[in-house]
Amino acid sequence: MKETSDSSNHSYIIALLSNIGEILKRLQKHDEALGFKNRELKMRETHFSSNHQDIADNLNDIGIILHEQEKYDEALDFYQRALEMRETFDPSAHQRIVVILDNISYTLKDQEKYDEALDFLKRALEIRETHCSSNHLQIAHNLNDIGIILFNQKKHDESITFYQRALEIRETFDPSGYEGIVVMLSNISHALKQEKRYDDALSFVYRALNIRETHLPSTYAQIARSINDIGHIHYAQEKYIEAREYYERALEITETFNASAYDDIAVLLSNISLTHKWQEDYFKALDFRNRSLEIRETHLSSNHLQIADGLNELGHILLAQTEYNKALSSYKRALEMRETFDPSGYENIACLLTSISDVLKHQKKFDEALDFQNRSLKILEINCPTSHIYIASNLNNMGNILRQQGKYDEAFDNYQKVLAICEEFYSSDYKNILVCLGNNADVLEDQEKYNEAILYRQRTLAIRQEHCSSDHDEVANNLTKIGELHVNLKEYDKALEVYQQALSIREQISQSDQVENDYIIQYFSFIFYRPTKYSKILDLEQKILEIYEILYPNGHASTISCLNRIINILNEQKEYGEASEFQQKVLKVSLKCGLCSHKDAGKTLSDIANKMYLQRRYGQAIECYKEALIHYEKDEPSDYAAMITALDKMSLIFKLHLEYDEALDAQRRTLQIRNENIPLDQLMIAKNLEEIGNILFQQEKYDDALNFYQQALTIFEENCPTDHIEIANCLQEIALVWNSKADYDRAIEYFERCLCIRETSLSLDDPVITDTLLKLSLIQEKGNHRELSLAYEINYCLMHIKFRPLDQITIGDSFSRIGQHYEHLNELKLAIDYYKRALSVFQDYLPEWHERRINMELNIERLSKETTI
Repeated sequence: MKETSDSSNHSYIIALLSNIGEILKRLQKHDEALGFKNRELKMRETHFSSNHQDIADNLNDIGIILHEQEKYDEALDFYQRALEMRETFDPSAHQRIVVILDNISYTLKDQEKYDEALDFLKRALEIRETHCSSNHLQIAHNLNDIGIILFNQKKHDESITFYQRALEIRETFDPSGYEGIVVMLSNISHALKQEKRYDDALSFVYRALNIRETHLPSTYAQIARSINDIGHIHYAQEKYIEAREYYERALEITETFNASAYDDIAVLLSNISLTHKWQEDYFKALDFRNRSLEIRETHLSSNHLQIADGLNELGHILLAQTEYNKALSSYKRALEMRETFDPSGYENIACLLTSISDVLKHQKKFDEALDFQNRSLKILEINCPTSHIYIASNLNNMGNILRQQGKYDEAFDNYQKVLAICEEFYSSDYKNILVCLGNNADVLEDQEKYNEAILYRQRTLAIRQEHCSSDHDEVANNLTKIGELHVNLKEYDKALEVYQQALSIREQISQSDQVENDYIIQYFSFIFYRPTKYSKILDLEQKILEIYEILYPNGHASTISCLNRIINILNEQKEYGEASEFQQKVLKVSLKCGLCSHKDAGKTLSDIANKMYLQRRYGQAIECYKEALIHYEKDEPSDYAAMITALDKMSLIFKLHLEYDEALDAQRRTLQIRNENIPLDQLMIAKNLEEIGNILFQQEKYDDALNFYQQALTIFEENCPTDHIEIANCLQEIALVWNSKADYDRAIEYFERCLCIRETSLSLDDPVITDTLLKLSLIQEKGNHRELSLAYEINYCLMHIKFRPLDQITIGDSFSRIGQHYEHLNELKLAIDYYKRALSVFQDYLPEWHERRINMELNIERLSKETTI
């Protein structure tokens, strides 16, 4: 009404349209906001056409809305019109112009048009430095944006330069702007990580974390993410134990202070799962992966693609466990989600089809595996024809399946296509070309086409010598394979010549002065080594080892290689005990000739001890852990995480053998290490105190156990929410001590506090709650509180019936105890009723002669007589 009746008041109408548009934009109602902004623009152009600055702002606002709708080309049109108008009619409005240049760059970045985005950002930077030089923070922001573009282009060195310039400006002109400084430090750390400059990356992320903890202590989510970033850097270095410790710290903080940040929690659980997976601890990897997936499916169910990613990772773990059917099911669920909610995500769909193919290949279902691999290939060829590397990977996988089927000619055709793609599109990616040439040679060797195979091996050698000449080991291995082909062709002179070249390279690496003798040994090893003839080759390797030990009394790389070959043979024969002994020999020789650091020695010994533990060779495992600790202590700086892990394993073994004093010593050493070197990790210190309490409890040293439990409880209460499950666990342990000391009232007090927390923080169907109810019932009975004991027992029984109805024997036992309570309370009819209910259960699930059935029958008979009398 106002717009049509009061045409003289256009300014007022325009202001209303603009304000409504802004409000709708903030409410994410983009189509409605666009309608009002376009009406505003039309009125400005009709009634105030000379007011170019306002029209330019209006055009920029429309561009922003279109950008948020991901209508990037349309957004760019409006931004460009706004920029042209500003530069034509208001060229001195530098601040306005750079805002539009920034907006254009952001849109181009989202379109992955990085070169163009970079041009606009550099134009903005030039204007800011020339005309707005006092606006230091905007210049820093501009430099950071340029760094981000360069990072996305994988130009990490250049990105670091711009990040550091931005950081320097922030630290100089806004030293208390901690949030901005932390962002810069984190960005630099990410770029350094990509450059594999891990120590430098850690330095910057530690600075970022220190600032957050010191000046921004309430930003728990960001602190957790910084800790997570530290974990990522360790993970990239394959330091999985260290990475996991940081992921767990980040998870603890997030669960404690930001429990509804489900996405962050799911990501951290996923990260922990990956560390376990790479350490081949698939049971734990599976547990954390399932927890991550459960959170996503429960709280983030609309985020289908991340659930699909979780299912994909779950499939990888199950595949590694050889749980092929489960892996297949997981991959297929992920595929269904991808095809339903992201049908244009062709590369991800193709990847899942390849994973399904991989499972089927492991199941020897080669035809089905080929079908899925073909589907993957067709999707890529039709929808992603420029994704040459993925197409090549698919062809290579098909070649591998065909090779396993013995269809060597078809496999060879696929390998040829892969080679052609790599040579055409990735001609400088020598690593992939070498793999392709190797595959072609392998399939030709399968067909005993040695003359053709040798041509591919020679091409491989030529590339290695020209482009990878510093990789001496691989050059020597390549020569060795050529030598083997000459042996197969019975061209022994040529084989001898090639082996000699290989030997010469190996001797240069190891700087041996025993060339001739070592050559003879290597020659026979190369010719006679056939992995399937284990007994013969093992005898030969043992003889070779004896000669090496005479030739190189102070140790040598060749001795280590021989020992490793023996270890591989023993592992193939599943002679793990003997293999472990040879691993220890490898370590001794490595240390003797300076080829192994103390840290590496400790890790090797820990690995050997872990295997011995799995083989139940506990005494030998303990000795290995002790040796590992000696080496870790000699390392500078000491690897405290590894030391703690070794001590924890030792403590576990000692407890298994009821050697509690030794277990206690190990846990006290762990506590000392934590207190002296990781004092901020209070929760782990509390867990340590709790474990010491557990050992003392087993030794029936109740007062000492109580002391340690109380220390642990104090830390948990100071660092965790009041309903944290660790507090409940600690309260239970204290209650058990008081129970053992026959102070039942105190035991009841602590159990009731424990129950209260568990009922608050756990779901009612959690078995821990029913277990707590049973313990309370039993202790109330000891304290002669029969009616209270009965109440807890009934509650326990009802929860079992509701949540675990299949556990009938346990329910029968509960009926029996309820009957006993009623009998002691002289409620004989009720007692008989519950005895009968218990008997009914036992009759259904236990044999006639079972003691429980007989006791119930006797109880019923006895009480029936008493009630009759």
